[in-house]
Amino acid sequence: LFGTGYAALATLAAGLTAAVMLTWRAVAGGGTWADAFYGIGAVILLVIALLPNIRRLLAGSERAISLRRTKPQPRKPIGSGPSG
Repeated sequence: LFGTGYAALATLAAGLTAAVMLTWRAVAGGGTWADAFYGIGAVILLVIALLPNIRRLLAGSERAISLRRTKPQPRKPIGSGPSG
């Protein structure tokens, strides 16, 4: 999240990292294959749940999250618009 500003991308990266680690442990004999399949299944469910966000990321229209405070836009007084 801190590197990209996109929560969906950070969520996918965390899930993928966990799945890779669980699979690695199963291959190395330190974990069970059930754990590995759980991690892979979790990534599949994350992708399905975040599909709208992934589409917006690919289209370039996903809104980034910023931890910096932005300056609020000045408000116009009521009645000062073109029809006012």
